[in-house]
Amino acid sequence: EKVKILVGIALGLEYAHKAGVIHRDIKPSNIRVLEGNAIKIMDFGIAKAQNEVSDITKKGVAVGSAGYMSPEQICGDPVDHRTDIFSFGLLAYELLTGAKAFQSDNLFKLLENVVKEEPKPLEELAPDTPPDLADIVRKALQKDPIVRFATARELRDALDSVHVILPESPAPVSLLPADEDARRRALARFEILDTEPEQEFDDLARLAARVAGTPFALVSFVDGDRQWFKS
Repeated sequence: EKVKILVGIALGLEYAHKAGVIHRDIKPSNIRVLEGNAIKIMDFGIAKAQNEVSDITKKGVAVGSAGYMSPEQICGDPVDHRTDIFSFGLLAYELLTGAKAFQSDNLFKLLENVVKEEPKPLEELAPDTPPDLADIVRKALQKDPIVRFATARELRDALDSVHVILPESPAPVSLLPADEDARRRALARFEILDTEPEQEFDDLARLAARVAGTPFALVSFVDGDRQWFKS
């Protein structure tokens, strides 16, 4: 479930970045899980367009929430979409471990830690985290933007590839009926697969569509390797 949330956030960032918008304030309180588990990124109040020049984003001015800003954001350096990827890494670290990556009661010490220190290894706080997922968070949290994921799409693709194995998952249940072998033998005896079109089947599909009040219907057969459309 946590991976699904992270994928949703990455998808939202991908959409914003494609539109040329940098959020600059990705943090837990700006993420909402809506009905149906849809993920929405909130509060674009300090977002900026790529290459935008404005009074609040000039060099040397830091804008964002303490503890969730990237090193370049803290230092007031020019930022691009990769600042959101670092903030995503901070959020992901907190979601997976229940602890913030960087903590201090002293604001200046906190910001200094983000710029200079490395967080405690994620695996120490959440030992059940899949290694490939921990590696994704680690890459997102690289101090140098060049070493992070180049795009939110690249980040999302990496998350999509994570396979989380639940140790208590029930054994897979076969969906095939008990008489599946007999059904396939019967289908083979009809010798109907890979045959030319037959008017009777077209008439049957047309009748089914008329009875059901649908634009079309189809007749298909399933053998051991495929679903084959007859009409």
